[in-house]
Amino acid sequence: RSSGRFSMWQALGAPDGVEIVSWNTSALLSSSARLRQRKGEFIGRVGASADIICLQEVRPVVGSASRLLKKRFPTKVALLSPHPVSGTCGMVTLISARLAAKCIVCSSSLVPGRALRVTLVAGEFKLITWNIHSFGLTLR
Repeated sequence: RSSGRFSMWQALGAPDGVEIVSWNTSALLSSSARLRQRKGEFIGRVGASADIICLQEVRPVVGSASRLLKKRFPTKVALLSPHPVSGTCGMVTLISARLAAKCIVCSSSLVPGRALRVTLVAGEFKLITWNIHSFGLTLR
């Protein structure tokens, strides 16, 4: 800071850095309400202060994922990459609404339900996160 320049973290409104949590949830968005509740409460506690949460194996059911994520994580912006087969695989990157409001947020699903790239841009600063669940991926 002695140079008079702001750091990336200051530009993002997080002078102490950005906290990132990653977890293979194994069915966070399953059709079982009991399972969703139990896993959602856990990740809600663990990720309460996190700026970015990368979740794998959320297993979204078509049509319900966005609603369930908004209900479970009301202070986060959800970027979802569902697998082509409903109820299997799938990943989501959650970004705190505070952080998302200070950035341009872009996402691309390189392998649907398996690899999600999220870019946050604030001025001249860029933060890129990769949320990857490598099961079944090949290097072809």
